[in-house]
Amino acid sequence: MVPLRSACILATVPTYGQGLYIKAGASYALPMGKQEFITNDVSATATSINETLVSTSYGKGIIPTVGIGFMFTEFIGFELAGSYLIGGKTEANVSIPYGSEDLEVSKISSKASSINLLPAIVLKAPVNGQIGIYSRTGLTIPIAGKITTTASTTYTAPGVSTVVNQTREVKGNMTVGIAGGLGVSIKLNNRLSFWAEANGQMLNVWSKTAEVTQYEVDGSDLLPSFSVADKEVNYVKELTQSSNNEYNPSGINENEPYEEMTQQVSFHNLGIGVGIAFHL
Repeated sequence: MVPLRSACILATVPTYGQGLYIKAGASYALPMGKQEFITNDVSATATSINETLVSTSYGKGIIPTVGIGFMFTEFIGFELAGSYLIGGKTEANVSIPYGSEDLEVSKISSKASSINLLPAIVLKAPVNGQIGIYSRTGLTIPIAGKITTTASTTYTAPGVSTVVNQTREVKGNMTVGIAGGLGVSIKLNNRLSFWAEANGQMLNVWSKTAEVTQYEVDGSDLLPSFSVADKEVNYVKELTQSSNNEYNPSGINENEPYEEMTQQVSFHNLGIGVGIAFHL
């Protein structure tokens, strides 16, 4: 017979799968819902041309994740996680001739980094005492991030060769997407469990600002000579005669950022993740 004091203690201890937990892991994400990249692969000579579409989603890459959750019952809970996207590169090459001897060759590379919040409802279905199936359904909210694009361009002509290296960073507006996962949780002991899941997100981000952070010609830094309008861009949803661009009859104000129409960028992905959860 269980003593009364022991029975009371047992009644207040949550069963495995209930209560607070901390998780950590990482996913490898593939791009989904691709869009056209900044340029097409172009290979041209004075007499021929070959052009290939390069597409991407900036959601691809390695995504470490940490989070905290609470299971209200053995079957339903809430989780708040944070993730960091270490984006994979998208690359393109452009080769353009000017006349019979002049040639411009560019190598372009672009990748994203992003910190996202992931609030989600968690549903679990125990298979037995050791294994359970779960789903996460919620939102992805980017709170910081940027797309970094580098380009190295070589201009050649008879007796002349010039190399231009430049870097541009684009940041996005605040937005919200959809994220989720479907996985399996395996109990290792009374505190630890291993999880593995298929996950993904649907997220589009509108560009907000851009800045040229590097501009070198044959190793010489020319960025200090740039005006604000030359190196900074504000993205807007409407351009008028008062906008700071060619539409303005008064011309461009070089002391203010240039204005362009905003663009939507895809961060859709589909990945596989693994990790460990510690049950408190």
